[in-house]
Amino acid sequence: MHHQYLSWIDNLDVGAVRTDRPEGNTTERLAHALWEQAYSATDLVVNIHCNTRPDSLIYQWINVGNPATRERLVKMAEVFGVTTIVSDREIPEDATPTLGNMAARRGVPVILEELIDGRWISEPSTGAGVRGVLNIMKAFDMIDGEIEPQQGFPVVPGVNRFHGVVRAGRGGLIRFFKAPGERFEEGETLAEIYDLYGDVVEEVKMPVDGYVWAYPCGSSLGTSGGLQAVQTGANVAYAFTHEKDWPP
Repeated sequence: MHHQYLSWIDNLDVGAVRTDRPEGNTTERLAHALWEQAYSATDLVVNIHCNTRPDSLIYQWINVGNPATRERLVKMAEVFGVTTIVSDREIPEDATPTLGNMAARRGVPVILEELIDGRWISEPSTGAGVRGVLNIMKAFDMIDGEIEPQQGFPVVPGVNRFHGVVRAGRGGLIRFFKAPGERFEEGETLAEIYDLYGDVVEEVKMPVDGYVWAYPCGSSLGTSGGLQAVQTGANVAYAFTHEKDWPP
């Protein structure tokens, strides 16, 4: 209703707050309930998110830094079948008890799926999500059936690594030159920013050889709005690199 993934009550992200405060604020109470009633009692978690238009690449994120969950996460990612971003970050003992950190400590694998069009039931996003979840269920003997490959959208194969956020140095109207999933060379212009007279005020360069998974322009209150106008310092692209072939 509010077009935000942050709570419209306290402007917090349920995935980033503590799970150990049953008498905390609204979002902390929700996180506590999710941990007690769902995450702590499960074997696998598929955490589904959505990027927004104008363009996004359907992808998934796994952290293979925990030996207790690594094998299952690799299997989940392989059968879900979309572009895979891999991290190997270890969770320190004193890490904030968020849903993700608590799951890692309990040995529960959590795969993050980033679909697109979170405000619409649309293809190819909806089909990719349904197909991927069913594939995981088949691979872990929850249901019968053959693994169905993903289709209808680009997939960057192998192991990929998040490089960083590309930001605008100037505000204005932005124009992108390639779709997410198309390869960029380091230093190649990925976007131009114009003023209201149509003059180019900035050429936004790709910082590394690699790819972009989304153009999150028009952000407001932490949520991408899909507007063509960007502000100085705004996120304009999420860049990643291809590291090697599968498996990680």
